[in-house]
Amino acid sequence: MSTPDTALAAAPRGPGAAVGAQGTRTGVWLAGAAVLAFLLLFFVLPVARVFITAFLDGDGSLTFRNASTWEILGEPVKARTPS
Repeated sequence: MSTPDTALAAAPRGPGAAVGAQGTRTGVWLAGAAVLAFLLLFFVLPVARVFITAFLDGDGSLTFRNASTWEILGEPVKARTPS
């Protein structure tokens, strides 16, 4: 009778089924790296660029003047004085 550990160890593995650190297949690491690279390239970097641009002036210097024009859900961020 075989235990699950010995049955797993005896299972045939095809080409490309190399096992990396701690028993994880190399393909899983490669797929994870591809997903991480995609997210970094098409999500994190463009969003970071938008945030950086929000704090730059026309000549590229750092400013907080643009914060006075920000709106959240159509309402200005600055507090309005009651009429």
